[in-house]
Amino acid sequence: MRLHAVAAIIGALMLAMPAQAEDTVPSAVLQEILIKTSMLTLNDANLTGNYTVLHAKLAKPFRDQFSPDRLRVSRTKKSILA
Repeated sequence: MRLHAVAAIIGALMLAMPAQAEDTVPSAVLQEILIKTSMLTLNDANLTGNYTVLHAKLAKPFRDQFSPDRLRVSRTKKSILA
């Protein structure tokens, strides 16, 4: 639970930072944070069956293509493209 709180704080701080239009790869630490928070969000969605938070955090093109209900169904079918 403490990891969730730390990840949420770091994620909020990252969202508060101004967006930069640079073609640079995030540092190793930021990559690790992004990956871990994404995996925690996916895990929470799978445990609760509520995919709306996961859906809200996805990139816009992905959100436009897949609804929260589609994400929920795809979990049982093992393929989002099915």
